[in-house]
Amino acid sequence: LASYVAELDNTLSEIEQNISRLKAQITATEEEIVHMEEELTVAQAQESSQKDSMILRIRLMYEKGNASAMDMVLGAKGLGDFLNRADFMESVMAYDHQRWEEYIETRKLIELSKEELELEKEILDQAKANVEIEQKNLESLIAQKTKDLTAYESDISTQEKAIKEYEQMIAEQDAEITFDQVIAVNDD
Repeated sequence: LASYVAELDNTLSEIEQNISRLKAQITATEEEIVHMEEELTVAQAQESSQKDSMILRIRLMYEKGNASAMDMVLGAKGLGDFLNRADFMESVMAYDHQRWEEYIETRKLIELSKEELELEKEILDQAKANVEIEQKNLESLIAQKTKDLTAYESDISTQEKAIKEYEQMIAEQDAEITFDQVIAVNDD
């Protein structure tokens, strides 16, 4: 009985450790999710800002038209001025291209963050499910232990009752033997 109880206690201890480990994992995952959601919010705000800037830039280019860019280059007052204006136009185009690339990178970051966030949420859900399973295992083991101990206590009580009955029978038989011996001694 003692070894069985010790084995159950060890199993209970292991399950409780698993539950504690899983709860720690859940807490860490929840913190990671909060951090990832904050990063995602920042990235989405950055994307929105970049998008607004590009829309404004495109609107200005449309309103002024490409003719003004051509007029700027063709309106040069000499070769040096032409080269300066061409260099400026190239710089503007490089700047626009760089902004576009940054926007694309921000979009990729947002998509990756969303995927990573979903993965973390799946891990969290799995950890919570594992805690529930371990909790049910713990409750089942406790119920089994209680049932077994109750059965053992009942068995012990039955055995003690039987021992008392035997002891009473022996006492009665001893008394009867003693009585018979006294009668036999008195008859002699």
